[in-house]
Amino acid sequence: MKIIYAPLNIFFIFLFLNLFLNAQQSKIDSLKKTVLITKADTQKIKLYEELSFYYIRSNMKTAEVYKDSAVILAQKINSNKFTAYAEIAEASILSSKSLFRKAIQHYFKSNELLDKSEPILKGANYSDAAYCYYSLGIKDSFFFYSIKAIKIFEANKREDKMIRTYGNMAYIHSILGKFPEAKKYFKISNDLANKLHDNRSLSKNLQNQGVMYEYMNMMDSALYFYQEALKLKQAIGDSLGLSTSYSGIAIVFLQKKQFLQFLKNINLSITIAKKMKNIGYEANGYFYKGEAYYTIEKIDSCLFYMNKSLLLHKETGDISRASDCYMYISDCYNIKKEYKQALEYHKLYKATYDSLFKKESVEQLESLKIEFETEKKDEENKLLQTQNQLSTATIKQQKIVTYFIIGGFLIVTFLAFFIFKGLKKQRKANKIISLQKLEVERQKTAVEEQKQRVEEHQKEILDSIHYAKRIQTALLPNEKYIKRKINELNK
Repeated sequence: MKIIYAPLNIFFIFLFLNLFLNAQQSKIDSLKKTVLITKADTQKIKLYEELSFYYIRSNMKTAEVYKDSAVILAQKINSNKFTAYAEIAEASILSSKSLFRKAIQHYFKSNELLDKSEPILKGANYSDAAYCYYSLGIKDSFFFYSIKAIKIFEANKREDKMIRTYGNMAYIHSILGKFPEAKKYFKISNDLANKLHDNRSLSKNLQNQGVMYEYMNMMDSALYFYQEALKLKQAIGDSLGLSTSYSGIAIVFLQKKQFLQFLKNINLSITIAKKMKNIGYEANGYFYKGEAYYTIEKIDSCLFYMNKSLLLHKETGDISRASDCYMYISDCYNIKKEYKQALEYHKLYKATYDSLFKKESVEQLESLKIEFETEKKDEENKLLQTQNQLSTATIKQQKIVTYFIIGGFLIVTFLAFFIFKGLKKQRKANKIISLQKLEVERQKTAVEEQKQRVEEHQKEILDSIHYAKRIQTALLPNEKYIKRKINELNK
């Protein structure tokens, strides 16, 4: 559902709002019932913190009761995580009372206590601290922590948390006169708010769009957005938000020189602020009344309301607005020709103006210090993460190398086993062959010996035969003699 400035679309918005209001009350009732049946203190702390948040903009007294309950239980448990929840509740109360410096301290204290498992909560604390920095006029820190919060929400895909941060970015760009950028951020925030049915954030954006058009000197458009924001805040029961809407409407009527309408709306804003115990809003209401009376030259009335505003701004520690009060009071006394008092207040104006620059410088230095320490911690965390990744990679690599070494060792062992087994078989075979060779040699030797004996025996026989033959030859007549004798006989 996009923001379309037509009566039909407005009808559908308010048709949905009745359902939303009932849903919100149902959520509060559900939280209360859960608190009654919950025995674990750790769960109760979170529930008290949620209930405190829901009541901040409708009933500050009840919100403080739940906040105190969360703080007491956190102290009892003595746990970093649940003390962090209590710190958030404390910071939210202080911020709603315009005690922004104290609120910032508690937001950062909460982040110090939270561990890495709570990135969304840390991002929300950065976003809320950013708003406090803007309220104190420290715009650099506002941008730094807003962007830091956006990065966390984007990384974790939390659109519900990005709505407010983008809305704050739009608002600060409006104040700086960067209206195209402001409209771009408003569109992102409004689209997300409509998508997720976050009417509280949508009402705040409508209010801040009124501020944007006021800075653009488009008073009719500014009045339209302030009135739309007012309707939305009435529907969702945002009492504290009503104070800012009535204040915005009053300022537009003052610019349009409709003084009675201005008084009617600024008085409503102050009444609500007093009821909600928001000193900052109440002080701003008195300041605007004093400023209005100054423009119509009712000097005594201007003095009266500027003094009331000054006292409250001193209480909240808003030096910037206190300095403006001193300036107006000095001018009023100057107009009344009470020059001594005019000079005294001018000196106070000059002193606070100078101290404001010094304080802003100190706060900017502190902000830079916080930023440096935060960045340093982030870098350390990144370095540690990188080291862990490297260690993991090294361990993984070492495991792979170890596996290869073990595998290689096993392979070598198997090879050595088979080689050893082969060598053993070879040695055995060689031994058998050697024995066989020896046997063959022995047999060969025996054969040769036998052959030699046979040859010797044969020689002996032959020698005997030759000897006998020689004897026979010597004894018997030769063949010629026998033939001759035979021939003689035949004759």
